[in-house]
Amino acid sequence: MSALKVVVGVVAVAALFVGYTRWEARPLTIPELSAKYKLPNSQFADIDGVQVHYAEDGAKDLPCVVMLQGVNTNLRIWDPIVDDLKKTFRLIRIDTLTMGLTSPDPKGDYSAGRNPHIIETMMDRLGAPRCAFVTNGGGGRIAYRIADSHPERVERIVMMNSAGAPHDPAKRPAPPNAVKAFFAPYSAFAGTTRRDYGAVPPTEAFIRQNYDMNRRAGLASEIKLAKVGAAGDDAQSYLPKVRVPVLLIWGATDVQVPIEDLAVFERSLTNAPNMTKVYKDAGHYPYLEHPKDAVRDITAFLSGAYDGELRQPAQSETPPANATVR
Repeated sequence: MSALKVVVGVVAVAALFVGYTRWEARPLTIPELSAKYKLPNSQFADIDGVQVHYAEDGAKDLPCVVMLQGVNTNLRIWDPIVDDLKKTFRLIRIDTLTMGLTSPDPKGDYSAGRNPHIIETMMDRLGAPRCAFVTNGGGGRIAYRIADSHPERVERIVMMNSAGAPHDPAKRPAPPNAVKAFFAPYSAFAGTTRRDYGAVPPTEAFIRQNYDMNRRAGLASEIKLAKVGAAGDDAQSYLPKVRVPVLLIWGATDVQVPIEDLAVFERSLTNAPNMTKVYKDAGHYPYLEHPKDAVRDITAFLSGAYDGELRQPAQSETPPANATVR
């Protein structure tokens, strides 16, 4: 009987663990997430049936900056640097499709051109037809597509560990995402998130927020559609057409978008004045890991203070001589 009791006990504990894991990873609705994570200045705009979540910071008469985060995150990822940047710039943060509190597209359109259309429509509605862009990860894709198709809308671009370089998915670790959040407990998701950082670890609040946001009901299906829509979207097809100044900031220890990808961007910006800043002990989120350095570099670049250091287009075919390592 004692052996049977042990077995029954083990089964019961296992069942409780599985039950808790499933409860912890249960899908959350947008109203539930809004109640927990919406900002005091959060707003929503209906664009072709999509309820787009955005936030504005800074005076409207300051130079405009659109901030676009990467996949599997949301506009609140910029929180740590907003207070400093809004002193100098009008900031427009947007949750694009599959991100944060923005609703699914009722038409099911997750093609590569959909998010650029949403961003441009939002810029027009907010009276900001031409802005600089500050991006991370997949947000860079949106910025360089807009700079290609509508260059008159883009003043400058900051790309931090930008997605878009071709690679073999089998050789890259997948980022923490909705599928992992739904099928894995918080601890597993947290481990994957910590992997994406360098020497400075993420806060528990950041991990929890991303975990919750990636549990949004239906998000896993949206992400699958977005991946299909982005298939074959190669930065090398767009970057040579970019003609505005570009600042590349790269965390050297990133495993999602490794330092090797930086060379693809440097080689491909053949018509854009550009420069590089490498944060040697940062991962995928250099602005979260080294916010003071990021604010300094972003502000200096957008204000033109770094213009004398820009590598001119004719030099872009050669290895960069101005890559600053911090």
